[in-house]
Amino acid sequence: MFVNVNFHTNPGKVGETVRYVAHREEKLPEGRTREIYGIGPRYKELRGDEKAIVRRLRTDAEGIREPHFFRFKFTVDDAAARRLLALPAQYREWAIRDALEKTFGGAFRTAQGVFVIHYHGGARRPFGHPHAHVLLSPRPLDGVALQYIPRPRLARIKERWRWHLL
Repeated sequence: MFVNVNFHTNPGKVGETVRYVAHREEKLPEGRTREIYGIGPRYKELRGDEKAIVRRLRTDAEGIREPHFFRFKFTVDDAAARRLLALPAQYREWAIRDALEKTFGGAFRTAQGVFVIHYHGGARRPFGHPHAHVLLSPRPLDGVALQYIPRPRLARIKERWRWHLL
């Protein structure tokens, strides 16, 4: 299991970032788009509306001199990928979604933002490459600017992700 975290501070780049995780290079059948899921009640209520999500992320950045938009990539190891890809598509999506919601619910309850689940890549992986991209708002639910995520919290996030997918 691997969790990669990076960030940018440019509110103008938010639309591009949301588009990237929602539409990436993987071609979906029949012109479908990926479901965008919310983290926290303010983003869940947007029900995957991409334009509304971008507006809300930019609004959350207002008044912060240098807003930090954290982006996580949550991956799985080959054993977890094998188990996930053996499930029917809907159950696979539910399993990853549930693991992410429990990860943030237990390790960073005030986080809010969006996530998207991908399956592309992993040419050298025998069971594919299921993973999720998460984009956090620069303001958690408590309204205080999210300038950094302390190492102990990052460690809890990584540990909970691994634990929920075992």
